[in-house]
Amino acid sequence: MLRNLYFDWRFLFGALDGRIDAAAWRCGAIALAFVSLGLDRGRAALIGSDGVSARLLGLALFVGLLYPFVALSAKRFQDRGKRGEYALLLAGPSAIHAALAANGLFARMTWLENLFGAAILACALWFVLELGFGASRPSTPPAPHEAD
Repeated sequence: MLRNLYFDWRFLFGALDGRIDAAAWRCGAIALAFVSLGLDRGRAALIGSDGVSARLLGLALFVGLLYPFVALSAKRFQDRGKRGEYALLLAGPSAIHAALAANGLFARMTWLENLFGAAILACALWFVLELGFGASRPSTPPAPHEAD
């Protein structure tokens, strides 16, 4: 099924305008998840997961993957007939969570980490349902049919 699927990866992860369908969004999201997990596991293997340097490198990896995620999701939101800025609904709480985690604040306040985790999970579920399985909207309204 995906055998003949070709992506322009620069457009998919680098441009904020345009439109992509649900299959392209799912493939891009899965690719970003694998890259993120691979980089995180590499970071943990090289310098561990505790300590200031590990937290700061984790924050840097998050920031590096934030723009490709926003670009991917903004195009899909535009294809769904919504504003591309909706992509920031997940990026915002995730960025705050990453900054607080890099600061080490969650070690002292686990309730705050749980609160952010619940908000991020709710946004992520909405993204998957809305962007991964929602139907595309036509780019222009259909022309009215003229009576003969």
